[in-house]
Amino acid sequence: MAPDGSGGRQCNCGGCGALLTVPAESDPDCVLIYRNGLPEEGQVLTVEQFQGMVDAGELKANDLIWYQDIWMPLGEVFEMPEAGALAPVSGADLAMHLAELPPMPLDGVTPAPLPVPKSKPKKARRIRPRKKIKFTLFRQFDQPGAKKRTVLVQVAYYAAVVVVLMLGYNLGLGKILNYALHRPAYVLVCNGGTEDYDVRLLGQEKWVSAGGSTVFQDLYVSGTRHKTLEVAKSGGGEVLKRVKVPIKPGMDVVVNLDSKQEFAVYDLAAVGKLRLPGKDIASLEEELSTGKDPSSVFSLSSKIRGLAAPLLLERKTDEIITSHQYDLSKMPTFRSSDYLARTTAKAQKAAEKAKKDAEKAKKDAEKAKDAGAAVPVAMKAETGTPKRILLPKVQQELKFQNVTLQYDPDKPRNDFSLNLDFKKAFHPMNAKTYVETRDETIEKKIGKKTTKTTVKTTVKTTINPIKGKTVAKVTFAQDKLELSFSLPGKVDEEGRMSYNGNWSYYASMALAGKDKDNWRWNWKFTDTGKKKELTVDQSGKVKSTVK
Repeated sequence: MAPDGSGGRQCNCGGCGALLTVPAESDPDCVLIYRNGLPEEGQVLTVEQFQGMVDAGELKANDLIWYQDIWMPLGEVFEMPEAGALAPVSGADLAMHLAELPPMPLDGVTPAPLPVPKSKPKKARRIRPRKKIKFTLFRQFDQPGAKKRTVLVQVAYYAAVVVVLMLGYNLGLGKILNYALHRPAYVLVCNGGTEDYDVRLLGQEKWVSAGGSTVFQDLYVSGTRHKTLEVAKSGGGEVLKRVKVPIKPGMDVVVNLDSKQEFAVYDLAAVGKLRLPGKDIASLEEELSTGKDPSSVFSLSSKIRGLAAPLLLERKTDEIITSHQYDLSKMPTFRSSDYLARTTAKAQKAAEKAKKDAEKAKKDAEKAKDAGAAVPVAMKAETGTPKRILLPKVQQELKFQNVTLQYDPDKPRNDFSLNLDFKKAFHPMNAKTYVETRDETIEKKIGKKTTKTTVKTTVKTTINPIKGKTVAKVTFAQDKLELSFSLPGKVDEEGRMSYNGNWSYYASMALAGKDKDNWRWNWKFTDTGKKKELTVDQSGKVKSTVK
């Protein structure tokens, strides 16, 4: 049925969607009826069809007909024959009666309740046969309808828009957008081999030395792309290898050439929570303060390695590693100045926003407290499982609470530094005083002449006890072990002056050769002005030097 006001125009058929021309005027040989079971718009019938249905008794007096722009019962417009005794009526007479029938007076008449259509139907138009065009796309629907076609057209339209946007994003708009969002990609190339290489990626060329690394900075792409990294001999040689590298906005990538470099994953969060038991350290402190061999260094070394061993979680030699797999913040991925500046600005904005939010939350809490309402409790942000941190090499410095270890899992012994606390004062090798005879020069001035005389002088030096906190350093060389540390101290020359300085302890033990397993050590005092030195060997013998 055509919409109102469409006479003489073209419109789409509600049944098949075909474009048709609507007659300028309604066909006088058509009537519009409504009865139970018909659509809301009613049914258009020719006069012959209408008469046939009346004669067959299919239409009743309470069925509706569109007459003078309103729905009216058939029995009020026409004289309907009684059931079973219908008189034949010609089409010409029916048309004439339709044209001559005056409007029915309705004053004082209460119509019987009749079913009323939900919406006003359109004016009757002649239905003319037309060719229905069927498309393969719509054959899947059992009931052809304009609504279904309209939805599909809209879906096709939006799909086309999405395709156009995706093409624009991939052809350049995505790069601009990711730059605005500050989402560059970084590619770190590590060379664990023994030769230098030239590497090329996205039109950039870098040189990477043997055992070194290089970084491709600020790579902006529209989406995930697999780009080819070319590896050539240094100095413009032939291409030796091509590696497919995944590049994605905001993602860091590590390329391990030929998988020759070994990376490590440590449980760094647990390092700062561990400490060496104080009783193990106390045994070394007792040996040092009483002048004994510091043999407990070996047991301490084993226990410290025992702390470190479980913290090594993985050893990686993969050729491609991404920041989606691991936290790469400890890798030598040097950032550009633009990246650092924009990251700093972004962090400052985030800090300012967090500060404002905290101030607002504080004010809201004060208002709620003044009003006697419950103070809202800030919800903690839910955080997922943190990614493991990838480190550039297996050998790592692990800082425990009271020990720092230079850990190398492939060596039986590792260097370490240990916090010592000598709470009880002691004398180095129990040396308390030292008496010496010096040759001193005495100058005398008689008139204009100055004379110099050398005399023997006895000087007694008192060594004050030492104590305090220090850090002892233990190193394992190829053929010997070394232990050293220092403590503040003071010595007094009786009747002369005092010297403030430091006592340095140095001990060593040969790990091979004729002197293997024998300890050698001494204490050495040096004042801050470097004018007086005292040396105490492991037998307790004192030697003094005055400058």
